[in-house]
Amino acid sequence: MNRNTLGQEAWLSDLVTGSIDPEIRQRLSGLSSALDIGCATGLTLLNLHYAFGTPHCEGVDEISETTATNRALKMLADKGITPSEHSLEALWSIVKTDDSDVIQQITERSLFRKRLHLTYSVDACDYDCQLPEYGLVVVSNVLHYLSFTKAKRLLDKMRSVLGATSIVYVRIRTDFSHREMERMEIIGLCNQMAAEWGLRRYDHSDGVSHTFTNL
Repeated sequence: MNRNTLGQEAWLSDLVTGSIDPEIRQRLSGLSSALDIGCATGLTLLNLHYAFGTPHCEGVDEISETTATNRALKMLADKGITPSEHSLEALWSIVKTDDSDVIQQITERSLFRKRLHLTYSVDACDYDCQLPEYGLVVVSNVLHYLSFTKAKRLLDKMRSVLGATSIVYVRIRTDFSHREMERMEIIGLCNQMAAEWGLRRYDHSDGVSHTFTNL
């Protein structure tokens, strides 16, 4: 399985690191802004900024920065990786956006904080976006945690910041035991979104993961 292929990725970062598909590279190279709803540690935004030069990278998550950091550290620990510090900056410093190890050449960690606009402990539905619209809006592995009503609210929020040429990336999983919606309910909601917004659906080989995008 090639995780650099649309539909087979675990999250958007799989598509923008390593050997990037030429068509995806071309689409993302000219972005002026990106909004990641459910940004966690902000790694997707970090990859976009350093791989493509996206100047405005903004993220929001209802969990705290500490929770996001702890979850990421646990995942790394399970892989035998231990950052030198317990912080987002330490996590960012070990990320490789591509084969040239471009992030390893950045030594001032303060630059990451200045260039990434991350907001934690805020419900995305109530978040005051910094821009009226974005070149890319990402909602990856978020909707399946929400009730139908809240998912609809979040999609309405997402749509309100889309421009005529904006890129949309939505990914869901339907096998979580703690999901709020039934499998066909969330798929139906996303299929309707795709039809209304002109998105294509890509199904993962695992049968439970689905990507909706105009990439």
